[in-house]
Amino acid sequence: MFYSKHIKTIRFVAILFILLTQICFAQNSTTDSLINLLNSSNIDTNKVNIINNLATTYYGNNSDKALKYANQAIELSMTLNYVGGLVQAYQIKANVFYSQSKYSEAISNFMLCLNYYSRYKNILLKNNADKSTLAGIYNVIGVILYYQADYDESLSYYLKSISVYEEIGNKGGVSDCYNNIGIIYQNQNDNSKALFYHFKSLSIKYELKDTLGEATSYNNIGEIYRSQNQFEKALNYYYKGLNIKENTNDIGGIATACNNIGYIYLETNRLDSAFTFINRCLNYSLSTGEKFDIAESYLSMGEYYKKIKNYTQAENYFLKAYNLSKELGTPEIILKSSEKLSEISSMSGNYKQAFYYFKDFKDITDKLHNEEKIKKMTQLELQHEFDQKQKESKFKEQQISLVQKSKLKRQRIISYASLAGLVLTLLLVFVIYRNYNNKKHLTISLMNQKKELEKEKKKSDKLLLNILPFEIAEELKKYGKASVKQYNMVSVMFADVKGFTMLCEEITPFELISELDNYFERIDLIIEQNIIEKIKTAGDSYMCAGGVPIANKSNPIDMVLASLAIQKYMKEVNKEKIIHNKPLWQMRIGIHTGPLLAGVIGKNKFAYDIWGDTVNVAARLESTAEAEKVNVSGETYQFIRNYFDCTFRGRIPAKNKGDIDMYFVNRIKLEYSSDEEGYLPNNRLIVEIKEINKT
Repeated sequence: MFYSKHIKTIRFVAILFILLTQICFAQNSTTDSLINLLNSSNIDTNKVNIINNLATTYYGNNSDKALKYANQAIELSMTLNYVGGLVQAYQIKANVFYSQSKYSEAISNFMLCLNYYSRYKNILLKNNADKSTLAGIYNVIGVILYYQADYDESLSYYLKSISVYEEIGNKGGVSDCYNNIGIIYQNQNDNSKALFYHFKSLSIKYELKDTLGEATSYNNIGEIYRSQNQFEKALNYYYKGLNIKENTNDIGGIATACNNIGYIYLETNRLDSAFTFINRCLNYSLSTGEKFDIAESYLSMGEYYKKIKNYTQAENYFLKAYNLSKELGTPEIILKSSEKLSEISSMSGNYKQAFYYFKDFKDITDKLHNEEKIKKMTQLELQHEFDQKQKESKFKEQQISLVQKSKLKRQRIISYASLAGLVLTLLLVFVIYRNYNNKKHLTISLMNQKKELEKEKKKSDKLLLNILPFEIAEELKKYGKASVKQYNMVSVMFADVKGFTMLCEEITPFELISELDNYFERIDLIIEQNIIEKIKTAGDSYMCAGGVPIANKSNPIDMVLASLAIQKYMKEVNKEKIIHNKPLWQMRIGIHTGPLLAGVIGKNKFAYDIWGDTVNVAARLESTAEAEKVNVSGETYQFIRNYFDCTFRGRIPAKNKGDIDMYFVNRIKLEYSSDEEGYLPNNRLIVEIKEINKT
């Protein structure tokens, strides 16, 4: 099944080349005439333009020569300090590499273009055509990052592209970006958001009468309905897209639609029809030579043979898809093919090979569905929405100001007119009465607009609080930025699951992610109850800090209490797992107390973080900890020793830190504990913690 080839990259690449060739020559200039001009031209910017146009003519049929001339243009442009020629040449190289599916090289050259656009805006961004080129580059970078499954970065570039397209009024470009964002959410299984963006894209395409664009949207919408098992609804949209692609003889688009239709027939056991469409797709893909399409065609053909239980042929096609996707570096196809190869290897009893492919599947799954990536995507979208709301609020304020100025002007005219004499008295009374009514209605209108502004401001505040701690959000709203602060005493805790890799082998990936999510939800609740700030999670690792963003003196005690509560919860869970003979989940926890920096860096992406050696030492405490125990440093021990029973472990070597005094926390001391095991504090300890923070 095709996941991503519906993204309209061809249009963006074409835009870049049209702009290149408009510099000084028509597109139909022949290679021979350009070479003649090159040989007779002086060494100046005009010669750079000729070389770039020559590189462009070779783009479609001789990539090596295209790169050769582009590199010549770069060398000459640097000698002449010709920024325009440099950017054109880097665009050509980027497009050549993209056409060869060399995504890393392509993105490197596009990034060089962006660097020059940023440094030389006055030269390179003179008009809307230049800005449209910049937006196109943002979009195609987003596409490449999507192919590499870097979804959060891909989304950030699509949003940048939308901002530029909206600035110049390019609705077609905005529609393309909405389409691409929809596909990101499609692959994150967020179908409601995916449909939202695809229908936004489709509505603009209807307005612009963009028939080919409509076909792309039909295909993507069909994909979502297919994933929801609404097969007939999906087929309806697929056939709409196929009809348009056939009428326009779009071979790549026909291949995409045939593959998707074949997949529906496969899932609904209409196997003859499935083979017809999947085979048609494979033939079209081979004829175009598009490696990405070919890999996905192999994947679908493998699904067909697996369905009819011809496992030898199925494995053959899955392996072709796997090898080709490894060559291209496209994680989505690696994910699917490795999963299927693992299944078939297990069925044949080749468990070593099955584990090899499953490990690949697990690594890619972690990359595609990492919690931090999803959080970052949410932050990007919230940030974009926040910026839009701020612009709308500013516009409304300007409108209100204009209305008020207009009102004052009318009142002055009325005042001057009253001096004309008694003859106009009756007329003046009438005018004043009418203006009184107008003022009354205007006041009501202004009050309503004020209420609307306050309502929008509350929404913006809520969006900000989804990203940052309350105190940091307030500082950001008040001053327009949040400063990084030095804290003298903060307790940092790292926790992770012992033997997480072994757990991956014992339970399915879906059970693994579900259980990890449950544990982290409970840990979130525990640290919130103990006034501790969650910083981040990465895979099976959890990081939090006490004493930020509001400093306090009790944070070492707070952090140890939270850690004991976490270990108590994990032991209760494991009792149930022992009864049902399931793998145990055991947590290692390390805590260190010391000075650090904390705050928000940057202006465009809000995220609260902490830095300093204290963080590094805490990570070492966790890595040298033992399962089901709380491991604290000597510095933390000095703050908690009066309240907890601890065992000195000795001076333990830690990577890059030398020997560190370490202690296991056994329990809360009897006089401060409300339970026999020493996990829960009594009222006496709670009162003393409050007193510590008062001093």
